[in-house]
Amino acid sequence: MPVKKHIHKYRLVNIGTRDKPKKVYACSLPDCSHFIPHHLRKTVIGKKTICWECDKEMIMSRDIVRKNTVKPRCWHCRGIDNPSLSEKLIPQEEKQQLDAALEMMFRMRGIGGGEE
Repeated sequence: MPVKKHIHKYRLVNIGTRDKPKKVYACSLPDCSHFIPHHLRKTVIGKKTICWECDKEMIMSRDIVRKNTVKPRCWHCRGIDNPSLSEKLIPQEEKQQLDAALEMMFRMRGIGGGEE
């Protein structure tokens, strides 16, 4: 099933067993099969997603990924007034390294672009 073009509503789910958990960030919207394996969780930082509480667009931040938040919520719904004081988004140098690694992976697999 092809991935639909939309803003994903990420949720951390366990697709393994209780003894051997295998967590992935998966889109919970109907008819969407998009997921990001947990070992590539840094690639979800800075991506758009939908808040589980208010259904507004938000950006996945480092603290959400670090805390293994199951249902990500925006700054407002978490009660944080100024997100820049409590969390900075992914540093530019690290973002460039991740983008370069993803671009190389897409080229190796023969997938054009890499944008969703």
